[in-house]
Parts: sequence; structure tokens; C-alpha cells
Amino acid sequence: MTELTSNSIKSILVEIFETDKIMKLQLLTKLAVNTLYSFEVEGKRYVMKILTRPVTVENEFYRLEKEAELMRQFSVVKKATGIPIKERSMVPVPEIFHIESDTNKLGCKFIIMSKVQGENLENIWIDLDSTKKEIFIEEFSKIVKNIHAVKFDMFGEIEEYRCPRRFYTYASFLKANLRRTTRLLGTRTIIPTNLIMKAQKFVEDNLDRVSYSSKPSLIHADLNPSNVVIKDKKSMKISAILDFEWSYAGDTLLELFDIQEMWLLDEQLEQIFFDNYGIEIPNKNDVRKRIYKIMAYLNTITYGWVYFHPTEENIERVIKCLKMNLGEE
Repeated sequence: MTELTSNSIKSILVEIFETDKIMKLQLLTKLAVNTLYSFEVEGKRYVMKILTRPVTVENEFYRLEKEAELMRQFSVVKKATGIPIKERSMVPVPEIFHIESDTNKLGCKFIIMSKVQGENLENIWIDLDSTKKEIFIEEFSKIVKNIHAVKFDMFGEIEEYRCPRRFYTYASFLKANLRRTTRLLGTRTIIPTNLIMKAQKFVEDNLDRVSYSSKPSLIHADLNPSNVVIKDKKSMKISAILDFEWSYAGDTLLELFDIQEMWLLDEQLEQIFFDNYGIEIPNKNDVRKRIYKIMAYLNTITYGWVYFHPTEENIERVIKCLKMNLGEE
């Protein structure tokens, strides 16, 4: 991959925008997966998201195109005419300006999107009072439901490439992921082998003992405060949901369990969320939750830690969580 510099970035932007007036170009962040730059053209702010981490499995090579296309779909629906507002799947997202799939231009793929004005929820969530959190959760639940309203014919990958991994049932999707994870885990010896074996056995023993959704739905897969932008603390209006690059077609209960664990520690917030989403509060002790969590941790060990070297704290947290979901703590 070509080394990214401000000059190399600017030369690409000059070509795309057909102007040399690229202003306020700056590196926003260099993450383990992507590198983000912000810049300004004719008074409009943009973000350039660059796929800089080498891929671990084939579908990851297409994840930025997938993210951009999903956001374009939500933008089209938002602007649609002739459809009653209440019937539209309203999901606020940045506007996509450019998708670059040719790795020869910059050495890697990238997308360019509008820079959403507002504040990242991660920076303020812990300090919000209960009233503001309730206002947020009410709107957030409706947006999550709209994300889940996007349906697919099969479970699994939604990236478009030569041979995407897709399955007719969610159980088949989970089994295939477990087999692939098991096969690849031989190279990851950070977690005690006996614990990994117990985790795999638990999933294998319980996969066919529970029921799953029969309707593949869009799963965002990373709905955390860092991927939510609000207009301001006064209104708590959600300006955008970010980072759809890990999305896939799955069982909505998986995402609801994650939201329940991450956002809804207060009973009032939990009730508001599920009342507005339109289902009963899921049982936190459901064996499906344990299966999903174990699978998530196995995936973290197998794929997430390939290019990201975990700290002792990371390792201890994963070991503790695996043991908890196995009933050992």
C-alpha cells in the first residue's frame, strides 16, 4: 500500500472534485481498521474514510462499498416522494459523495461522505441526565427498528462479490462461522486452549436447541455511542448513525441483546426502548444471548486480534466474559 501523506491525499481530492481549492485537510484519526481525513471544498465539509487495514477474510475487501451503498439507500428513501413519511425507513446517515474501488489510485479503497454536524455521543453519554437519555433512547429505538426493517433473502454476507457466504437459515450461518473460526483459531494461542474448546463445545451443543428468526434483517453490528452523532445536547436529536461497514443479514435479536447490555442498564431506558421498538423485553438469560456473545468473542480472537495486538486488560476481559457466558463465573 502506498504511504498515505497529506500531499497524496490532496492530489486525489483535486482530481475527484476538479478543483485545487481543497481546504482544511487534516487527519482525524488513524484507527486499527480505517484512516479518516476531513477537508473542505467550497464551504462544505467532508470525511474521507480509507480502508488501511489488510483484510483477514475476502468479504472485508468490499466492506466500504457495502457501507456506502447502504447509506445511499437510506438517503434515497429519506428523499423519496409519494411515500408517506411514517412509512419510510428513516435512518439518518451521511451523504455519500464518492466511492473509490480502484486501489491503484491511492493504494487502498476509500469513500468520501459529508461531515455530519453535531457531537459524538461517546463524548457526552455518561454525563447526560436521565431525561436526556430517555429522549435519546426513544428516537434511537425507532431508528434501530428502521435499520432492522431492511430485509434480505438469505442470512450472512451482504457484500457483492464473486461468492458471498449466504445461508438459508441463521443456524446454518452460525455453524459455518463456528467451523471457520475453529479452523483459524490454531494460529491464535493468546486465550487458554481449554477455554476455547469449552466455548466451541457449548455453541455446538446448543445451536440446534433454540429457534432463530426466519427473516434475514439488516444488522448494523456496531451500534455503540462512538457511531452516533447528535445535533446538540439540548435537543438530543440524532444527526447520523455511522459505520455500517460490518453490517450483515442476521437475526435482530442478536443486536437487541447487544443494545440491551450496552445502552439499557437502567430499567426505565430498557422499557422505553422496547416499547418504541414494539416487542417485549428479551430475557437476558436467554441461551441465544450466550451463544451470540461466545461467537462474538471467538470472532474477536480469530479476526480482530490479527492486526491488533491485545493488551493484558483486553485478554483478561475476554477470558472473563467467556467464562461468564459458559457459567463458570
